[in-house]
Amino acid sequence: METSTKIDLGNFRTETRAWLEENCPMSMRKPVKGSGDMYWGGRNAKFTNEDQKIWFEKMLEKKWIVPYWEKKYGGGGLGPEENNILTQEMASLGCRRPLFSFGIAMLGPALLKFASEEQKTNYLPQIVEGKIWWCQGYSEPSAGSDLAGLQMKAEDKGDHYLINGFPMLQRNKKSLISFQRFQNHTRRNSQSLRLSSTPQKLKETGFKVHGDLQPDGSASSPLESIT
Repeated sequence: METSTKIDLGNFRTETRAWLEENCPMSMRKPVKGSGDMYWGGRNAKFTNEDQKIWFEKMLEKKWIVPYWEKKYGGGGLGPEENNILTQEMASLGCRRPLFSFGIAMLGPALLKFASEEQKTNYLPQIVEGKIWWCQGYSEPSAGSDLAGLQMKAEDKGDHYLINGFPMLQRNKKSLISFQRFQNHTRRNSQSLRLSSTPQKLKETGFKVHGDLQPDGSASSPLESIT
């Protein structure tokens, strides 16, 4: 069995390298020059060039945007060893990540562990497809990013939570549909500070955005506050 597994992984490495060599454009094998040279996704996202679009679409079709997530959530269903091989071969060829996403790096793992199945099937595929762009909203005017000083609260109203507070959001001019919000569920002087997060739509009824928010969801000012 051990020999068979090694042969299978060897074949996977060979096939993976061949696929990457055939499908990854040469320009996508060069180091990124900065955030403007990356594809972030989002509701109104635009590709900076045709090769970037081709590379993203090829990897999306292959289910390798997030290869280690389950297929039912838009992933490739790869095991740890297969994913390591893919990572190694991409690094060997210099292949860029097809999508740079906070949703993949931070929110996705939290959803996989704590979210309901309904939330997983709703949010995770959209993250993989680059349809939504997430950020964190835990800075406040009186506390900055001092988590011990957060005043944002989620009050349990039985069938829903009432979220009250004044977080600040720092972001650039690209589109944003949702943000991750942290609440302080304890009194400020408590020795035990418990934080939790809730996914929310930026333009959902009940939120007021202070700043130059455009109709398409983009902002001409990099600093916005939300109440």
